[in-house]
Amino acid sequence: AKKSMQNSVALRLMPSMGLRDRKIASMRHTEQEKLREQVALVTGIHVAMNDVIVNNALRCVIDRLAPSDLYELVSRCPGLERTRLALLATASERFHARDWISSGVLISVLYEAVLRDFMRWTGYPARVVTPDGLHADQTLGEMLSREEVVHVLGDEHVQMVRHVLLDPEHGMNLRNEVAHGTVRPEALAPGRVLLIWLFMIRLSFL
Repeated sequence: AKKSMQNSVALRLMPSMGLRDRKIASMRHTEQEKLREQVALVTGIHVAMNDVIVNNALRCVIDRLAPSDLYELVSRCPGLERTRLALLATASERFHARDWISSGVLISVLYEAVLRDFMRWTGYPARVVTPDGLHADQTLGEMLSREEVVHVLGDEHVQMVRHVLLDPEHGMNLRNEVAHGTVRPEALAPGRVLLIWLFMIRLSFL
């Protein structure tokens, strides 16, 4: 995405439009805004390619999965709080039962907590001081914007997680749609749910 911005004068100089419901919802003029749009475009292409790969892989392994397989992989994640285990076990069992919606809802919101546990294990506090002086856990968006987290996960992985779980303008925004109760059932397709599982499983192998 950065290379395409550097190599294209038009991308850097011409404003771009954001459409919603076939209407112009926003105009992007700054180079930073257009870079974010370009990153989202490239990430979306990678997610679409991964979707094909993940769905093909799922068809090959789904009948061989045990109810606890995904849970057992994530439970190896260093620093994981024991209080997460019951929900992860339920999400794994529902995935095995091909209840993609239940599994997807659970892990879409669990990923933030699992990542926070893991980052604290690395020594990163994952805390923030609010404007009124209170200490609170960092949100998923706050963590993914921090250099220490990007260094551990890798920039490309962070962009993919952001696209799938957070980005309301360019991405799938699954975490926020689930949290706000506005997610559509078709958005929690099997391949997408497995992709979020893979985001968590990767933490067990870093």
